[in-house]
Amino acid sequence: MDWKAKAERLFFTNHMTVARIAEELGKSRKAVSDHLELCADYRDERERRKAENANRRKDYQREWDRTNRPGRKPAASFNDEGARLKAEHDEAAKILSYERIYPGAI
Repeated sequence: MDWKAKAERLFFTNHMTVARIAEELGKSRKAVSDHLELCADYRDERERRKAENANRRKDYQREWDRTNRPGRKPAASFNDEGARLKAEHDEAAKILSYERIYPGAI
């Protein structure tokens, strides 16, 4: 098996990085990269890896926030008292804004 076929197999099947493939095959990263860019599925695989890494990063950030910011609560987890206070605040803000625009109307 020539190095080009092996590089394709390692990249598309084993999902290895270009640097790791170059190291294993004894070729330069540039040579491996140039060859893989000529493959038909290269762009699709690259986009798939980008999306996977973005999701992995989001999960990491979410987990980091959970462990390193213990007092922080997600916005969706308001208790009933918090939701009630927020609704009261919003209503008061509306009234005050209306009074400022239309003095003496209320």
